[in-house]
Amino acid sequence: MRKSSVMVASAVLASAALGVGPAYGASGNGAQQEPFYKSNSLCTGPIFDTSGPTFGFAMTKENTAQNTITTEVSLKHVAPNSTYTVRLIQTPSGADCRTFEAVTVTTNSQGNGNAHWTEPKLPGTTGAFVIVNNAANFSDNFYDTPDYVFGVK
Repeated sequence: MRKSSVMVASAVLASAALGVGPAYGASGNGAQQEPFYKSNSLCTGPIFDTSGPTFGFAMTKENTAQNTITTEVSLKHVAPNSTYTVRLIQTPSGADCRTFEAVTVTTNSQGNGNAHWTEPKLPGTTGAFVIVNNAANFSDNFYDTPDYVFGVK
């Protein structure tokens, strides 16, 4: 395998909730901000081009006290007025890759949208990544974040 209750929130609230910084990478409070890249993602294919454009970001955080993983998704400049499914994939197993949570993001007329998701941490999980894809066109419009290994900056 490769690396890796919906609440729609404003980008400001999502950013504040996990301490989003101005650049990608470590962002405080144990959260990690990773950019979305165009992908062919079925959990086995590579991200197309990590030097290319990004399409927003996901903030991912492990809560060891509650044994959960939380992600804040912020899509930017993707298809306007579209619904995207969100998957939080735990690594290294990727066991939940084919699990489609009931999490969606609906973009506005500029192609921007936000969502929040928390799920139980699976045994052996050391990291996670996020996949989003256009629900109306499952064969295209995939975006992935790189895998974030918890505790590594």
